[in-house]
Amino acid sequence: MIMLRYYLNTVNIKNHLLFINHSVKIFLISFFILYCFILRISLPSDCTR
Repeated sequence: MIMLRYYLNTVNIKNHLLFINHSVKIFLISFFILYCFILRISLPSDCTR
């Protein structure tokens, strides 16, 4: 019973960390796209390299 509770706790923490990681990835990707967009507006050079 204690092991089961410990297992559920670790799975919950892992899911939480995965969710945080996913949110950070989405935030970084959107920030990068926005940054590229602003650069493309201010500079006539292409952003994709």
